[in-house]
Amino acid sequence: DIQNALTSSFPITLGVDNRFTDPNIIDIAAYYTPTDVGINTFVNAEPLEFVTGARFAQGDLILEGTETGSYFYPVLADFDPDNNDKAQYVNTGDLSFTTIQALVPKQYDVGDVLFIGPGIHVVLTPFFYSDRVSPKKLIADKFLSEAKEFGVFEGAINSTNLNGEYDPDVFSVEQDDFKSTIYVPAEPASIAYNMRVGYSVYVANTNFYVGAKTTTLGAAQNAGFISKDYVPVSLLMNGVTYPKNHFVKTPRDSELNANQLTEEYCYITEEEGLKEEYFLVNKEFFFTTESSSYTAKVEELVLNGYLSPAKVDSFTECGRSVFKDKPFRYSARFRLGEYVRYREEGGFSASQLEECFQQSEQCDEVSGPCKFLLESSLPLPRYFQARRDFTPSTTNIDA
Repeated sequence: DIQNALTSSFPITLGVDNRFTDPNIIDIAAYYTPTDVGINTFVNAEPLEFVTGARFAQGDLILEGTETGSYFYPVLADFDPDNNDKAQYVNTGDLSFTTIQALVPKQYDVGDVLFIGPGIHVVLTPFFYSDRVSPKKLIADKFLSEAKEFGVFEGAINSTNLNGEYDPDVFSVEQDDFKSTIYVPAEPASIAYNMRVGYSVYVANTNFYVGAKTTTLGAAQNAGFISKDYVPVSLLMNGVTYPKNHFVKTPRDSELNANQLTEEYCYITEEEGLKEEYFLVNKEFFFTTESSSYTAKVEELVLNGYLSPAKVDSFTECGRSVFKDKPFRYSARFRLGEYVRYREEGGFSASQLEECFQQSEQCDEVSGPCKFLLESSLPLPRYFQARRDFTPSTTNIDA
């Protein structure tokens, strides 16, 4: 029902892949309730708050399929599978992703990074630079930090020194931080590439601790989020007693004989037919369907608190981590580090316009198509680098 509502509420311009996973809810003018979810559909309905939470919740089961069979591991604490890499902490606001600048007459803001040979310095206090003030004076007056060395991105990360003053750690941008290639200035060759003006750098915004990666089953188990011991999951069958804290499930068709595919042995709904559902036993009970159907008995046990639904999920698909490249519960149109081309007007090829502009600078005569584009006085495209993951909610580039 939620998905149906999203389909009708979010415009296709948000993108097919991400409009369900990263909706721009604030800018939606109206939310259209699905037509088949009227209040008259329900009897004695008690509205519940729509609660968000972690990707995995305590009591969920993690399924691991192996050559020897399937194994279930209980989730011990709520958590999101995260890479805990530099890109993640940029998106959470703990790190800034900025560009190294040269020291020239202009205004500088807190967190800017400047190359002043032979090292880089962070702006500690906003200032306007003029040639009349030496870099040593700026450092002595605490407008600039002392020369910085790139830190190792692990453990405790600090934006302040021992006196509580702003003096952030900085970290080198590596090519394998992103899927896209990061521009490396060619000059000066005598300076390390990650200190050159025009190259990118990370600056700590807060004091935080880099946690362990939790995007694989083993890592999440080592971090204490998932049990290292698998648990049995029993079929919920007639005439059996189930103890507290045991996991049970309703059968799927392959677990039953052909003559057992009936309401007496299966959990069946009118909308979805046969369903395989998992539950945690909260209180010991004896399962019998003498007075009701299998489905009705299961729902009765849930309503009376004997069973609570357990979500089953997997960390792997085709032998690889599901969350390695998408650790967050959302996806964005543009990713940190990507280069974005922007043009104010559409209806033409931005690449062709640029080629025509270069052609006009090199010679007096240009081709017919180029002449038409240039005479139209179309604005040249502009290029930017994404400073964090985002999905634009406007066409105003300045916003």
